[in-house]
Amino acid sequence: MNEKFPQEAQVIMKERFGKDTLIALATSDGENPSVRSVNSYYENGAFYIITYGLSTKMQEIRKNPKVAICGDWFKAHGVAENLGHILEERNQKLAVKLRQAFSKWYDNGHTNESDPNTCILCIHLTEGVLFSHGIRYEIDFGYKANRCYSYAVGVDDSIYDLRAEGFAIRAEGEDFAVSFPRKKEKVWEEFISKHLEPGYWNEYLTEDGVVFLFHLWDGIRKYTVHNYENAEVLSICEKLCERRFGSIRAMLEGNAFYRGKMQ
Repeated sequence: MNEKFPQEAQVIMKERFGKDTLIALATSDGENPSVRSVNSYYENGAFYIITYGLSTKMQEIRKNPKVAICGDWFKAHGVAENLGHILEERNQKLAVKLRQAFSKWYDNGHTNESDPNTCILCIHLTEGVLFSHGIRYEIDFGYKANRCYSYAVGVDDSIYDLRAEGFAIRAEGEDFAVSFPRKKEKVWEEFISKHLEPGYWNEYLTEDGVVFLFHLWDGIRKYTVHNYENAEVLSICEKLCERRFGSIRAMLEGNAFYRGKMQ
């Protein structure tokens, strides 16, 4: 039994929100809060919303992914993540569920799947309070925001061994989308350093910056970048790729896995 998220509370959450449900979603640009009603679908500790990637809420989430929600005798905090375009291959199974949940209005012109900015927003719940028949449930959903994110290229299936260390690993073709607890940074650095070929690098996002690991002529070189600004790191990346990115932010935003996770 999960005392932090009792079975009876799990059942109530699924029955109450595991369908098209209006909730209030609050975001902040760092100074002023904003709130709006959104159609949502709940599953396994997260709410899913189909939205427009250039909307005000998504712009605010990009700056500050910490959000709050409220609806039907339930309130919670969470961490918002842009899962990317609804037609992306990695979103196929989820997209089927959302089309079914939102079937009453999905095809009435409200959603344009051909627009590359039509995206899936995921609200990972961290903690919340649920009321039902006079009972108050204080829930710890188990999602910890203090995680790191990396997109690994050129790695073999031994990466799956890291799941025993609390890593979440998803294959994307021959590459891997990876997330892990902040306290496991050294584990990731040791693993990825062994798999980096000369002339390649890996980066991972943290809550307060980006860590770059380059395999250069003199071995592994590590840089920690804040505010996506470091001329030396940008120069190394552009030389290794033989192309111009303009900025570290622009380079990373070219990867759909990173979008929505960047501060």
